[in-house]
Amino acid sequence: MILKLALFTIILLVDFMLKGFSLKKYKTLLTRSGKGLVDQIEFLGFRYTYANMGFIGLITTLYVILVKGEFNGPIVAGILTAVGFAAFGKHPKNCIPIMAGVFLGGYFMKYDLSSTSIIIASLFGTTLAPIAGVYGTIPGVIAGVLHVAMVNITGEFHGWLNLYNNGFAGGIVAAFLLPVYNSVFKKKIED
Repeated sequence: MILKLALFTIILLVDFMLKGFSLKKYKTLLTRSGKGLVDQIEFLGFRYTYANMGFIGLITTLYVILVKGEFNGPIVAGILTAVGFAAFGKHPKNCIPIMAGVFLGGYFMKYDLSSTSIIIASLFGTTLAPIAGVYGTIPGVIAGVLHVAMVNITGEFHGWLNLYNNGFAGGIVAAFLLPVYNSVFKKKIED
């Protein structure tokens, strides 16, 4: 935990201390939906990509601390996965709604929020970040709630043999929500 917090804080501090860092320019990254092929380095450069990675790292690490989770191998891998994909479309504005949805869904479904499986659902559930990026916060929270419900029943489909159960569940949630959200919000997703 201390190592993760220190690493992501150092990344942010170095970015902020370097001359020319602009929060206004970083905010333009937050306007991106995260759908499709999004190369943050190509869009804003290394500095802002690293800052975004630092923000996602701190957010995910603080989430684990908030729910009193254990920093074990799968959880650390989930944090690092979210951080890695922060260079490819994830950012706080499209990840936080999904994580909040998983948290709320887990809370109301009476799951142990500090369990590794629910924390993993929250971290890997950010695979649905483009939904929040395109449709907004509330639809993103709904996607997170559905994700935590789906991830806990999809294991039965494949006898718990699929190591990528969160991705499988996320795909089912996206396949269900995209047509619904497209018709409700009258948005058409290209590609």
